[in-house]
Amino acid sequence: MSLGSGIGAGVPFNKLGGGAAPFTPFFSTFANGKEGWSLDRLVAGYSDPILTIVRPSDSATQDIYLDGNSIDQGAILSFVGAENAQVKTIYGQLGNYNLEQLTLSSQPLIAKAGVILLDGGKPCIEFDGIDDEFRNTAGYSINKSNVSSLMVSRSLETTSKRMQLRLGDGGGRQIYFNFSSNTNSVVGLAGGSGNSPTILYSYTQTLNRQLIDYFVASSVARYGLDGLDVGNVGNQIGTDSLIVVGNWQSGTTYATKMNFQELILFDNADRTSEKSAMRSNINSRYNIY
Repeated sequence: MSLGSGIGAGVPFNKLGGGAAPFTPFFSTFANGKEGWSLDRLVAGYSDPILTIVRPSDSATQDIYLDGNSIDQGAILSFVGAENAQVKTIYGQLGNYNLEQLTLSSQPLIAKAGVILLDGGKPCIEFDGIDDEFRNTAGYSINKSNVSSLMVSRSLETTSKRMQLRLGDGGGRQIYFNFSSNTNSVVGLAGGSGNSPTILYSYTQTLNRQLIDYFVASSVARYGLDGLDVGNVGNQIGTDSLIVVGNWQSGTTYATKMNFQELILFDNADRTSEKSAMRSNINSRYNIY
């Protein structure tokens, strides 16, 4: 058995039956997604790579696949040995778009000195808060008037400026997860136009892992935090062609030290009727709240 299998990899325990509950991939329940990036299986029968990793000593690359329903940890360590494992690409499991970082010095880690990085007992990707980030591959666009998104991450920040996720590159309002411009204690879920984001729900920053989500319904979009609705946003408009994970649109000022485990997007319909079930699916795998 590899390191990535079994209940320790996050399969929920069925208290009634006394064993592991059947694993149902996210998109088997919630259809017509835009894309999903995760270290868990999101698509039944998915057999393509989950990651491409880089061995820093010689810049060699290796595709990493699933082992059961989670990333193959043994294959990562077999390739890098006692070195770090840098992540070059996270593959979208719907086969539409990937997240990637081609600059070696800006690639986050999934293993450090020959040890898989874990968060809540499950593998994670760690961003250094200096210049690590992912962006979408070419051809991506998203309809912000119908967008829904869910992200599993943990801030590791003790400095002042941070941005865990940015959806949008201009033209209407952008969507920000865990944004803070001038303080190391208060952050927020924000939207804005150009360089003027408005924090729509603020809270004291903790180092807890979080499920942050965003669902559009008619003319109102609502942020959620750990299973609760927390803040309304005016409906976003237009289409955009940018995702940034771990940073803002340009520069390194907002680079964020964080752990990342999953990001799921929809943009073709109002999905609020499924919001509670989506949150429960993700929380059953990550045990966040």
